[in-house]
Amino acid sequence: APKLAVGKNEIKIKASNDQVTKTQMIEYNVLDKPLIEIMKKEYPARVKYEDNFKVSFTLKKSSLNVPKDAKIIIEICSIDKELEAGDITEPKTYDILLAAKDLNAGKNDFNIKITYKDDKDKEYAQTDKLEIELVDLTIIQKITVFFKELFRE
Repeated sequence: APKLAVGKNEIKIKASNDQVTKTQMIEYNVLDKPLIEIMKKEYPARVKYEDNFKVSFTLKKSSLNVPKDAKIIIEICSIDKELEAGDITEPKTYDILLAAKDLNAGKNDFNIKITYKDDKDKEYAQTDKLEIELVDLTIIQKITVFFKELFRE
């Protein structure tokens, strides 16, 4: 049996009987699992309460197989935002604008979750974690953030 390598392959097929022999080269393509790379992540490590800030990242296909119906789910402080990314055929950059006043005091986990499918509708998912810290809060801001955290839970 021929070894299946990812990508384009060729196999020689031979059929014969006592009167004729026919040989044919057949080309076939072996696809890998679809895979998306989350790269070029840019974000502030620390923000102040009044700041508006941007989280930027690029999605890149890193497989022969095209990741289909991709969705991006941004999760931070009990806030989920979903974006449709469609089929990932070439690199695409996303900019997410956020307000620091929506964060919790101290360190906040910022999750970028990507879900997508292959040609047979099998689902795949991956998550990348970032950390953004809310710093230098005044007394009034600390009280405001405390009550926001309390009502989010």
